Amino acid sequence: MVQAGGLLTLQASQVSAIVNGTTTRTTTTWLAAYRDLVLLVNITGGGAATGTLQLFLQDSVDGGTTWDDVVASNTFVFGAAPVTQRFILSGRIATTITQGSAVVNEALTAGTVRNGPWGDRIRVREVVSGIAGGPTGPTYTVTAVAK
Repeated sequence: MVQAGGLLTLQASQVSAIVNGTTTRTTTTWLAAYRDLVLLVNITGGGAATGTLQLFLQDSVDGGTTWDDVVASNTFVFGAAPVTQRFILSGRIATTITQGSAVVNEALTAGTVRNGPWGDRIRVREVVSGIAGGPTGPTYTVTAVAK
């Protein structure tokens, strides 16, 4: 566990997949102690050729059996300039979930978060689509400051 205000690495430097589909990357546990996360999705290298990448951060409240979107990054086009996307996830404000609704899996609107309390673990999922040519995937990291 990292002291409040400390830097958490939710995803160390990772080159995305280069096939169409979804890949689960790192799962970070012990996050229930925190109430707020300031997240940075940092695309550090654009990759090459044709394709798009979108990252989802999902939480679980049942030990990893069921997952639900909490953050959906903006879509990144392979070959574009590096970019950093910032997201603020707060467990201190009212949830944006309709009570009794189904979980959302890779369907949260791009560039949005689901606020409200989250589970004890968060995982990184990457969705790659539109692959053509001999692509090289973008390189990215996901970090957070937890409070």
